[in-house]
Amino acid sequence: MDETWKIISYMLQKNPLVIVGFIFIGTFAVLLAHIQLKMVRAGNKLPYGRYLTKRGWGASFEYLKIRGERGWSAWPAYLMWPAAIIGVVCLVIGLFRLQ
Repeated sequence: MDETWKIISYMLQKNPLVIVGFIFIGTFAVLLAHIQLKMVRAGNKLPYGRYLTKRGWGASFEYLKIRGERGWSAWPAYLMWPAAIIGVVCLVIGLFRLQ
């Protein structure tokens, strides 16, 4: 376990963009799971295996459509996609800078 923290510390010192990219991608994943869980609890079916359809990745759009009548906040849907884009950009730049 101590060796793992040494590796993470080394990466943070030498190339923090990789770690930052993973953090943003993790934030995207948590927000996507949060939105999909709320949608399932509201009665919408989650189609497993069809993630590029309207109800898979597009769950944030459906969430925005019904959030007003349910009293949900809009910030998870608005924060989700910028977190994914920033995460991928940071990760790609960070991986190209590795030596």
